[in-house]
Order: sequence, then C-alpha cells, then structure tokens
Amino acid sequence: MADPLVIKIDLNSETVSKALELIAQAGYLLYEPTRIKRRAKAETDSLIIKTKGEIAIEQLQKQAFYRWAKLETVRQENINKLTTNALQQVQLSKKQIDPSTDADWVRKYFGFSQDISNEDMQLIWSKVLSGELIKSGSFSYKTMSILANMRKDDAELFSKLCSYTLIIAGEKKVSLIFGDGSFAAYNQKAFSFEDLQLLESLGLIHFNDITNFKVMSISSKQMPFICGKDSYLLVTQEEKVDINVGSVMLTREGQELFKVITTETSPNLIEIVKKNWIINGRSLTKIGES
Repeated sequence: MADPLVIKIDLNSETVSKALELIAQAGYLLYEPTRIKRRAKAETDSLIIKTKGEIAIEQLQKQAFYRWAKLETVRQENINKLTTNALQQVQLSKKQIDPSTDADWVRKYFGFSQDISNEDMQLIWSKVLSGELIKSGSFSYKTMSILANMRKDDAELFSKLCSYTLIIAGEKKVSLIFGDGSFAAYNQKAFSFEDLQLLESLGLIHFNDITNFKVMSISSKQMPFICGKDSYLLVTQEEKVDINVGSVMLTREGQELFKVITTETSPNLIEIVKKNWIINGRSLTKIGES
C-alpha cells in the first residue's frame, strides 16, 4: 500500500507552491511540512513499520479538522456578510418583515449561499434574502438553485439581458431580443447565439431562434409598460392584438432574479419598442408628458 504521506511533486516549484496556497485558502490543506516524516526516519525500521499507520491516521485527522474549521469559518463569514447586507436593505426599504417567511426557506437559503464569497454575487444573494424577508414567496428553491450555479460572468450576461427588459402591466418582465436569425449581431453585437443558449441552459430564459414569442390579447386596446424609469402606454384600435416580443422569454426563475439584478436600461430599448410594436395604427404615449 502506498504511503499516504508521500506526495510525489516538486514542492519547491513556484507553480506548485502557489497552487497549494490557493487550495489552502479555500480550506483544503493538502500538504504539511515533513516534520513527522523526518522524525520517523530517525527511528528504527521496526518502529517505523509499527507507527506508520498511526502517523498516517493522525496526519489525516489533522488535515480533516483543519479543512473543516477553515471551511466553516469562511462559511460563517459569508453568512454574516449576507445577513448584514440583507438587513441593511430591509431597513432602507422601510418595510416590515413578512411574518409568514418560512424558516425552512431561510435554512435552504444559507445552504445555497454559504459558499459564495464574491462580493458582487453576495450583493445579489443578500437582495434575495431581503426580498424574501419583506415578501414571503418572492424566490423559489429552484431560483436559488439556479443562482447557486451561476458564475459572476453568467450574472453579468444576465444583467445585460435585463437591460433590454420591459415591465408590462406592472408585473410581467419581457426582454426584447430581436436578431437577424443567426444572432451574430444584435444592437452592436450585444448578444451571440451562444450567449442566449447559455442563459437558456441555466434556466433563466426560453430561447427560440426560429420564431418569435408573443404577448397575447390586449382586450382594453391599451397596454401600459415601464421602460427603465419611464412609463408608457401603447394604444391600439385592434380588438385582439399579438405583441411580438422577439426570440427570448424569461422563465419564472428569470423573472424572479430580474428583481435583484443591478442594471441600467439600454438607451436603445425604447427605439426597439417603436420599431417592432408601433405598427398598424398603434401609437405610443409617454405617461406624464403633456
């Protein structure tokens, strides 16, 4: 049986040293100085054979304890930061804590978020917690599962998609993504075909590069929507109208995460609305303008 204390790598290598340091910072101690081995070599062969197994077990126990202690310390630091940030956001909102917020949800939340150390991702996670504390049911377990599997780059890509998103009738979030079929170019190459496939694979959007999605049936002949900080009213004489919203539709989970993603609305978005919606006698009015 191979000696578990023997690591057949060049520990003096700069590359290896940096790699081990990085791994140790993540809570995993993979190598300790060879003090125990050197002491064992000074003993007789019989003593080495007798105690080798005990030394190996002791070494593994020390490594396991160090890993556990380091990992749980990092997790507790993350939990403290998430909680502090969330409570600050609740306080700034001047809203009350929803008494129906589920303790099981909170436990699930920290199970998903305790390993998140990136500050940008922590900000998103803290908004999820504050949002649920204010209104129970705001974020599903599936939404948290999706967020837990997102890297910072994924969140930034989704944030960019959110910058092309309207809020219709005060509730439904609609991303207006129109392309040339191949999605090689859209709004100064904002998205590639692969970008949208990635967001779909994460569970944030439905993506169809062949046909467009539609918002159906405006019975009142008008549809209010929010574009950034401005409110608009789409007016039509049609009894029944289909609004073409392009090749992307946010999933329920994407709709939930939209609420906690920090983004600025694209300055091109209202022009996209006019180009694709203002047809067949429809008109657009900015609410609040005389």
